Amino acid sequence: AALRPEEPRTAAPRQDPLRSGTIHGHGAGIAPAMRLELEVLRPGKKGLETLRLGAPQVLAPRMIHVVNLWATWCEPCLDELPAFRELFAEHRGWDDVRFVPIQVKDHTDPLKSYRNYAGIMPAAPVQVADRTEDNALVSVLAAAKDGGMYRGDLPVTLVLDCNRRVRWAKFGKLERADFGDLEPLI
Repeated sequence: AALRPEEPRTAAPRQDPLRSGTIHGHGAGIAPAMRLELEVLRPGKKGLETLRLGAPQVLAPRMIHVVNLWATWCEPCLDELPAFRELFAEHRGWDDVRFVPIQVKDHTDPLKSYRNYAGIMPAAPVQVADRTEDNALVSVLAAAKDGGMYRGDLPVTLVLDCNRRVRWAKFGKLERADFGDLEPLI
């Protein structure tokens, strides 16, 4: 319905920039990223498939996802992967929690990269890579509302709730205290 002339338009409330830590309220949406087609390696499948990030094979419904943006050239990324591996090894009962690594800004062969780093990262039902020429995923995340979910540096860790909304974020390498915050949230 059109506004009558006497009804003033009200602006949407100002949104605080997204920062590292817990995201209160309804969380932050990543709908544009969910539509991107990325390369996916799934156990038991030969080679890479192209699937939307939001496909149930990648981000399964009714699951919590710990999404980690990483690259083979990124030392802080490689430094934090063993701590993720330990966290998931300690919590083998997390049946509804998935680790989803996404190789970004790195045009090396994802099959080789994931094979080379399998010993330091948690097991994952899917391993994802964005080798698009325009780095589509980080571009979409950088343009996201609430201050962007990619700020130009790796690693980035996002925890998505069962509705695929970001509930926790960390921009940069996770330290021991960050894992302490992350564990009870999951």
